[in-house]
Amino acid sequence: MGQSASCAAASAPAAPIVSVPVADACCDLLELFAGVSDGRAGQGRDHPVAAVLALAAAAVVAGMKGYTAIMGWVADVPLAILADLYLRSGAATAPPPSKTTIWRVLTDADAEALDIAVGTWLMNLAGFTTSATASGEPGEEDGSRALMQVRLDGKAVRGARDADGNQVRLLAALAGPDAATSVVAAQAEVGVKTNEVPMAAAVLGQIDLNGMIVTADALHTVKATANHIHDHGGEFVFPVKENRQALFDALNALPWAQVPVAAPPPTKATAGSPPAPFRYCPPPMTCRSRTSTRYS
Repeated sequence: MGQSASCAAASAPAAPIVSVPVADACCDLLELFAGVSDGRAGQGRDHPVAAVLALAAAAVVAGMKGYTAIMGWVADVPLAILADLYLRSGAATAPPPSKTTIWRVLTDADAEALDIAVGTWLMNLAGFTTSATASGEPGEEDGSRALMQVRLDGKAVRGARDADGNQVRLLAALAGPDAATSVVAAQAEVGVKTNEVPMAAAVLGQIDLNGMIVTADALHTVKATANHIHDHGGEFVFPVKENRQALFDALNALPWAQVPVAAPPPTKATAGSPPAPFRYCPPPMTCRSRTSTRYS
């Protein structure tokens, strides 16, 4: 990153700040947050869960780390903005939530429901909903319609530990046409006693896969994940290594030398491999995804 946001803002010409209602651009994030349970009786009569989650999220985006820092940031929110936030959350105006209230909401909130709410909001905000991706140009056939890419990837969350001191790992689905405009559409925690493979269906189950093509590393080249994507209307491109010997041999036996190049090789090699052109060949019946026989 060449320069900080403050430097860029200082060098850029001033522009008027325009307030755009969230509901005009996408589904309302507060409405989605309101559906997250946090275990409090009455969902927080003075401080609704939607308002507390929104304030905490804004504080973290602003760079706050830790409950004390979040509380201090929330305390500085102008009263007019705070009152509007509470009214939109369906509650009467109240003082800023205390550190204890913020802690209780964030620690007791349903993490899975929160992930789904944020993923849904981001997908709508980016315009990656089914209605947007499934509709092509007038007269465009379904077979030629561009598919939206969904990338499965697992990462360890830096500095995050569970109650037993184990590092938190997440499997996320990144949706979008390219890295610059992609959003995290869904994610789930990968438990200590499991791995990414069985969690793939849980993550992809949060996304409408119609008009989507899923990519992942070779760890996810398994029947269960491929069948889940196929059954839910999606496509997939998975790498095949020699640990899947039968499938590898079936693909390797195809007449690749006779297949025309469909795309030029990339400009740079990846993972130490030399650049290779892209070729497409109809797969053998044992490994087709969207034909009469499922992936195997």
